Amino acid sequence: MTQTEYLLLLEEELKLLPQKDRKEVLAYYRDKINTALDYGEKEEKIIERLPSPQQVARDVYASKGTLYFIKREKLKRRKDLVGACLSSLILVFLVFVALSITAFVFFLIGNKLHMMGNFLKAGLVETVLTESFLLVYIVLSLIVLLFGYDLVIIVANPLIDNIRILSKKTYHFDAINFSFRSFFAKFFKRKKVLENSFFVLAAVFIGLGIIGFFNKTYIYRAMTNTPLNEEKLFIQEAVQEIVIDDYQATVRFEYGDEEKITLIHKYEFNRNLKVSIDNGVAKITSDATKTYDLLGIITEPVHVITVLLPKTIVIDVTVSLEKGTLSFNNLEINEGAFSQNFGDILLNGLTAQKADFNLDNVNLISEKSRISELKIAVRRGLVKSMKDEIIAMTLETYNAGVGISESDIKDLKITSETSTIGLEDYSGENINLSLSTGTMSFNKTAVTGTVNLKTEYKGIVKLNETEAEKLLLDIASGQVVGSKIKANLSNTEGNAAALLFDNLQGKVHLFNKDAETEILQSSLSELILSTNEKTTRVHDTWVDFGEIKVVSGICELKNLYGKKLFLQMEKTALTFYNDDETKSFEEITKNLTGGATADIQGVNSERWN
Repeated sequence: MTQTEYLLLLEEELKLLPQKDRKEVLAYYRDKINTALDYGEKEEKIIERLPSPQQVARDVYASKGTLYFIKREKLKRRKDLVGACLSSLILVFLVFVALSITAFVFFLIGNKLHMMGNFLKAGLVETVLTESFLLVYIVLSLIVLLFGYDLVIIVANPLIDNIRILSKKTYHFDAINFSFRSFFAKFFKRKKVLENSFFVLAAVFIGLGIIGFFNKTYIYRAMTNTPLNEEKLFIQEAVQEIVIDDYQATVRFEYGDEEKITLIHKYEFNRNLKVSIDNGVAKITSDATKTYDLLGIITEPVHVITVLLPKTIVIDVTVSLEKGTLSFNNLEINEGAFSQNFGDILLNGLTAQKADFNLDNVNLISEKSRISELKIAVRRGLVKSMKDEIIAMTLETYNAGVGISESDIKDLKITSETSTIGLEDYSGENINLSLSTGTMSFNKTAVTGTVNLKTEYKGIVKLNETEAEKLLLDIASGQVVGSKIKANLSNTEGNAAALLFDNLQGKVHLFNKDAETEILQSSLSELILSTNEKTTRVHDTWVDFGEIKVVSGICELKNLYGKKLFLQMEKTALTFYNDDETKSFEEITKNLTGGATADIQGVNSERWN
């Protein structure tokens, strides 16, 4: 017996000892052996002279007492039992996952085999390339599955060891001494057979895909979403509504030349498209697209349903899609109800009395549409309106981006948790935007009524060339930047956002706390400012009537002219400089309290109070 073997056996016998005590005993015998070796004694003689590991363990445990030994043995047994139970649960879960994945992979393989049957009657090039492509992919899937089994075995062995530890028998081998990689290596008498086969087949798979793409076989059609087959269906009866319910499709509504409703269906595999009519409602359904793999490499080209309507009828439309594309092209409908979870919706020249959208992860783009009542509920995605004419638009979203350009919307209401909203070349009567947090941007916006902008938390508001009768801000924190604004501008008390404006016209009533306030190069009939603790600036501005109150801050007035001005400064440093002393105020009232200071130069007034 060697020194290493002796110490390993001793460590196994002392496993009931605490780790610190066990290390001390092992160190003692290791040093004893090494010392004897240094004196030239042979290793075998030294080991023979030492007590056996079992005897050492008995003596050590005896020194601790019988009760200690029993207690430590129970503690270890309990620990082993808990570990075995947890390992059993994990092992059962691992086996369940492995079986589930296996069943799903074979389900996908079955779908691929069914797909292969569709190409048996195709041309020679299509059959050879596509069938070979699919067959290689099936073999690759099986190889990956075998790799997965090997991984399961690697993970399962230590779990089984945790269970076997409850047995009194000592095991010196893995419970599952097998792997598919070693099996194929032994069977073919070559190393890494499975691994090399995978890489070779992957190269063949890619090559077949490239060749098939350039020969415009199924691979090309799947990647470009251009189905091969086409069928036409006619709706002979008069209907007032069309309902389409599908999982994934491209649905188009257009005007046709026929005097009856025509359906043009493009598909790769038979989708069993059906039309059922009941009480004037035509319902269009088809079989769901099959799943062929998890990576999306093998897919069925999305089937296309084109609905051609006669120009003489106006109907209701209801469309429900899980994912896909929905489009309307220069069409008039009465009312529409649409729900979709993924994809795109394109409204090009749609005319409708009412349109209701319930969306998620959808890009909704409308151009040159005329809609009386538009309601949109979208969780994520994009909403874009261009050159539309809408009487009332209501949008509820979580964080979808919103862009409105060159559209005329009389009443616009947007509610969002966190979004970026942009309006450009916009005209309307009323705007009401409410965000928890986000960004609002206005450029060249003309509103004849009221604009209400609100953020519950932090918001960024950018206003450029904005005209409105009333502009009301309720921005909890953040920043408001405005230029070339013509409106009666006001905000709610409690505002804590920085207010930075230039080229204002109209009346301004602003309250601000804990944030900067700035007004530059403006002409105002009335200016009422009330700020706290930060810097307030009014430069190069004319006011007919002004009232500025600042508490515990800094007030900078430069080239401020007008008729009447009231200054209330509390614990504030006031500087008031004018370059042209000949421009006089009719009346200035100044009230300094709480140790406020004033530095005034070049300011002329007919009457100072």
